[in-house]
Amino acid sequence: MRKLQHQKHIDSYVNPIKRALKYEQMMKIEELNQSQLANKLGISRVRVNQILNLLKLPKTRQKHILKNGKEKMITERSLRNN
Repeated sequence: MRKLQHQKHIDSYVNPIKRALKYEQMMKIEELNQSQLANKLGISRVRVNQILNLLKLPKTRQKHILKNGKEKMITERSLRNN
């Protein structure tokens, strides 16, 4: 049972940099601000801001996360705690 739960967690993994890039893209295409995007996604504006702040990481670190995120289970929360 535990192994199945772990596999579901791995399968549902979304790379935090990809998520941030997607949010940024949605904001540009749909001309939304953070509050409007948050409402559209059903999350808080603070959460949107936290995710978008990942794009302020050095580009080399972003590339590493994009390449190794799922393999190393790099999460947005773990990045904030570093």
